[in-house]
Amino acid sequence: INRTNGNYDMQLEYAKKAVYNALKTNRKRWIAYAYNDLNEAYQYKGETDSAIIYANKSIMFINSFDSIFLPYALNNIGYAYMDAYPEKAKKLS
Repeated sequence: INRTNGNYDMQLEYAKKAVYNALKTNRKRWIAYAYNDLNEAYQYKGETDSAIIYANKSIMFINSFDSIFLPYALNNIGYAYMDAYPEKAKKLS
């Protein structure tokens, strides 16, 4: 909802809370999803370096369990790299 309404700071705040709560439970799936939420929040704020960090963290946790979520997460990191390094992305496409 916050992303749709352009409330990116609020989106980021809730994403950080999600990571905190997921880490407390130590459930890898929740941690992966929460890090991906942070990735998206930073992408929408235009902070691509932070987005890439959290996208990689999300993928690290996703790789620890079988997930249909992996293609979605890989797509998100692709967008982050395209925003951060457009020339490099063109060469890889």
